[in-house]
Amino acid sequence: MILGASYMEGTWVGFFIGHDETPRFFIETFEQSISDLIIRGKAFKESGEYHGSWIAENTEVNTRTGKLTYTYDADVIGNSHVNPGLAVFTFDRESRDKPPHAMIGFSSDLFNPKKLKSFEEKMSDNTSIIISDAIEKAKEIYSKNKDCF
Repeated sequence: MILGASYMEGTWVGFFIGHDETPRFFIETFEQSISDLIIRGKAFKESGEYHGSWIAENTEVNTRTGKLTYTYDADVIGNSHVNPGLAVFTFDRESRDKPPHAMIGFSSDLFNPKKLKSFEEKMSDNTSIIISDAIEKAKEIYSKNKDCF
């Protein structure tokens, strides 16, 4: 209630199209206070195998424009380095006065600036979830939206 249209806290799930053009399913927990938003993400391959994780501390929620922008540090299993990057998402929301329920956007890694298209929906206001349930929800979101990408 206090955060109004900028309320993001909870678990978000979705997918992005990787550098190899295959989908990656992800789970993000948004931990929010009055003064900041920390995003912790985990990605999985189509097989269910763990792909990597990221954390974002430098976040900006702009309710006027309906955008979330942040920098992140990603640690992908197949890389020998931790990779910084940038992400920009546009809100899907009922009105300017309401918080988002879904977002579409991209992330771009420093080592490869290609924009990785992404879509996610809010699954829960809680940040503690069962990973297998979240991955299944991410796969459903991909099935419904893959033709848009």
